[in-house]
Amino acid sequence: MSLHGETISFADSGIKDASRIRTYKTNRGAFPVVEMRPSLIPSQAHEAYVWIEYHPHEDDKLNDRLVSVVWSAGKKHVVTRISDDSSGRFGAVFSYYGPMLVMAKLTFASGHQSTQYIYVPLRHISEQGV
Repeated sequence: MSLHGETISFADSGIKDASRIRTYKTNRGAFPVVEMRPSLIPSQAHEAYVWIEYHPHEDDKLNDRLVSVVWSAGKKHVVTRISDDSSGRFGAVFSYYGPMLVMAKLTFASGHQSTQYIYVPLRHISEQGV
């Protein structure tokens, strides 16, 4: 299904899927996600709640336990480092008044690290669905 444009089968698309599949292994199945909410701080438009979601995978490397996440949205924001979060979510909140790119640096028990990014747009909260 598509809101705009045509759809074709994956097999007919010509897309090579190896790099996407490698990302599951690189991240050990741990992916940063975001939820935008209205901010309760008067000078800010929104807050971005960021956390880690886990995607199950058969690879043994994915059993490498996440031990810390460093969240950064650049010099206009504080840097948050969360270690050994018993919930496994490693969540943080950024209040903001303009769009931003949030970095999540993931560190695993083996010492493996992966850095991922989430773009957080500025839009009206009611526009999030589409």
